[in-house]
Amino acid sequence: MKIVSISMIRNEADILEAFVRYHLQIVDHMIIINHRSVDASGQILHGLLNEGLPIDVLNETSHEQQQARLLTRMMKTALDVHHADWILPLDADEFVSVNKRGYVRDTIAQLPNNVITKMPWRTYVPLPSDDPNEFNVIKRIRNRVEAEPLQWCKIVIPRFLAEKKNSMVSAGNHGFMRRVRGRWKEHPSQVSEQLVVAHFPVRSAQQITTKAFAAWPAILAKPNKEPTEGFHLKLLFDRFIKNDRIQPEELASLAFHYVLGSPTIVNEPLRPDRENIQLRFSASYTADPLPILAQTAEDLAEALAAARRNEKGKGPLLGKIRQWFRARRVE
Repeated sequence: MKIVSISMIRNEADILEAFVRYHLQIVDHMIIINHRSVDASGQILHGLLNEGLPIDVLNETSHEQQQARLLTRMMKTALDVHHADWILPLDADEFVSVNKRGYVRDTIAQLPNNVITKMPWRTYVPLPSDDPNEFNVIKRIRNRVEAEPLQWCKIVIPRFLAEKKNSMVSAGNHGFMRRVRGRWKEHPSQVSEQLVVAHFPVRSAQQITTKAFAAWPAILAKPNKEPTEGFHLKLLFDRFIKNDRIQPEELASLAFHYVLGSPTIVNEPLRPDRENIQLRFSASYTADPLPILAQTAEDLAEALAAARRNEKGKGPLLGKIRQWFRARRVE
């Protein structure tokens, strides 16, 4: 049995090494797309590659955040190149675990191979009592939401379905879609009682600021952006426009934005599948939000200029085509 994870990351230096080392206890290979990171993410991935770890790293330079399209392509690579039997689409702040006892890999091996298995999120919340000197996020943040008010899930894709034509990973890796008679519908699925995903969306004031600075403009630039996509990042970005800085004591409430409520929390540290995770890279790998915002602004300005040049080059014909479509809408 071969399990391959596929991920798209951007400026995740504070959690990236833990993410890779944790999941290499579970999966046989990891495919990671580095989307225009300007923090130390690239250096960390380079160091992990130099260790000879079974990971592929691809650099994506597009300005838009087309995660669904790119991960669907990587799913095919996992099938054709790495001969995957199971595919795990994961973000860098997500860690697959088991509900009670057992091992993730053994549990995946027992899943039915003709449906999508959904793994419920468990949102982990930073608290003022967390040890500020512990750089490893999954050791520092030890408390989670007891019951998610709105349950989100991530997916496990069996080879049988991944091979189907006209199928794709949905935005955010929350579902697996198939095109039926011109419409996208979800593949049949079941929710696992044993597999869960520990989610660490908010880890520090610096990290969540950096994430909003880089991710929200990239999502906003997507021509096919879904109406609610990145709503939590939009809320944060609006705060920054008003110069309303995030305070450390706010981190727990910001994490609650991901579950849309203020639920009870419980102490339940994440347990690695086989052995404890030891990080090798410097704890000084942190991101300064302002250079990342500047880089994002420059990227989008360049993309806008290119789009305008392209539109201008199409000349009067483009205008005529637009007029034709407008007339058709009026009719």
